[in-house]
Amino acid sequence: QVGRPTTYGSVTPWTYVGCKVASWEIAAAAGEFLTLGMSIVAQEETAGTALASASYAANLRRWSFASTTFTVDGTTVPVKSYKISGENMLDTDRRFLGSTVISEPLRNDLASYTGEIACEWGNPSAAGTQLYQRYLSGTEATLIATMVSGTLLGTIAANVRFEGTTPNVSGRG
Repeated sequence: QVGRPTTYGSVTPWTYVGCKVASWEIAAAAGEFLTLGMSIVAQEETAGTALASASYAANLRRWSFASTTFTVDGTTVPVKSYKISGENMLDTDRRFLGSTVISEPLRNDLASYTGEIACEWGNPSAAGTQLYQRYLSGTEATLIATMVSGTLLGTIAANVRFEGTTPNVSGRG
């Protein structure tokens, strides 16, 4: 439900029924808070329900960059930033004659999940060397991203393959 203010000072409540997440993206960079963006599709929008009061969990906290760790096949990886996205491939235009309601958005193709991580490939640690070897050979690995804030825990586990271009180092940096 969303309360939209009008130009004359009142708030009009809009209620959305039959919601699904069409796409999403979670991202973070060193020194920043994590972000989560979602594209939502709803079957119907109505304006007849009274506006509900917002309520939040008592342990609601922000996740900062310091609350996230990455491992690749069990080895901790020094990550500077990351972005993980999902496209659920929902058919959001299932409209039919005789109805103002969108029929349930169903998958019309395989879902797509992608991501990007920025890390130090040349890091002298074993993790940096192993990552670069995986990149060179196109080897798949298990990636686990863990986000912790107090008692809240989020985990993303994925089978990944590293792609890109070979780094070209210029200068001493």
